[in-house]
Amino acid sequence: MFIFQFVLLQVIVFSGVIYFLKKILYGDTQSAINRLNREYQDLLGKQKQLSQKVEEAEKELVLKKEEAIAVKNKMTTQAMDEIRQQKDETIMKAKQEAEEIVAKAKAASDKNYHEIEKQVRAKLTEDAADLLRQAMSDQIVRATHVELVSEFLERAKNFDLSNVDPSLQKLTVKTAVPLTAAEKEKIKVFVTAKLNRPLELEEVEDKTLISGVVLMFGTLMMDGSMANYIKEASLKTKQTIEKET
Repeated sequence: MFIFQFVLLQVIVFSGVIYFLKKILYGDTQSAINRLNREYQDLLGKQKQLSQKVEEAEKELVLKKEEAIAVKNKMTTQAMDEIRQQKDETIMKAKQEAEEIVAKAKAASDKNYHEIEKQVRAKLTEDAADLLRQAMSDQIVRATHVELVSEFLERAKNFDLSNVDPSLQKLTVKTAVPLTAAEKEKIKVFVTAKLNRPLELEEVEDKTLISGVVLMFGTLMMDGSMANYIKEASLKTKQTIEKET
C-alpha cells in the first residue's frame, strides 16, 4: 500500500512536473512563434516597402531615361538648327564678300580705266600743243607775234609793278621774233609810265616762245608768249580732266 502510494505520488509529481514543463515550454515556444510571426510580418512589410521603392525607382528610371532621350533629341535638333543656321550665315557672308570683291574689282577696273583715259587725254593735250608749235609757219608766227605783243601791252596797263626792285636798271625782253622799232618803243613807254623812270632794254631771242614776248624785271616775270598761252590752256584742260570722277 505504501509502495502504491509512493508510486502514485511519483506519477502525480512527474505529471505535474511534465505539465509545468510543458506549459513553460509551450509558453516559450508560443512566444517565440509570435515573435517570429511579428518579425516575419515586419519582413513582409519591409519587403513590400522595398518592392514599392524598387518599382518607384524603376518608374523614375524609365522617366529619367525618357527625359534624357527627350533632352538628347532636343539638343540634337538645336545643334542641327544651329549648324544649319551657321551654314546659311556662312554661305550668305561668303556671298556678300564675293559680291563686295566683285564690286570692288569692277570699281577698281572702272577707276583704272578712267585714270588711263584721263592720262591719255592729258597726253593728247600736250601732244596737240607740240603739234601746234611745229605746224606754225614763219608767216603765221610773225603775224601771231604782232597780235600777241599788241594785246599783251594793252593788258599790261593793268599790271602791278610795285614789287619791281627800285635799283633795277635793265629790262630783259625775251622774244621769239626780233622786235620792231615800234614794238620796242611801245614797251619802253609802258615801262616808263609804270615805274616813273626809264629802263635799259635788253632783247634776248628765244625760239621756244613761238611768238610774243616775256618781260623780265629781275626776278619778276610777265609772260605774254604763245608758248605760255599754250601751256596755260594745256594745264587748264589737264586740271579739268583730273577733276572728272
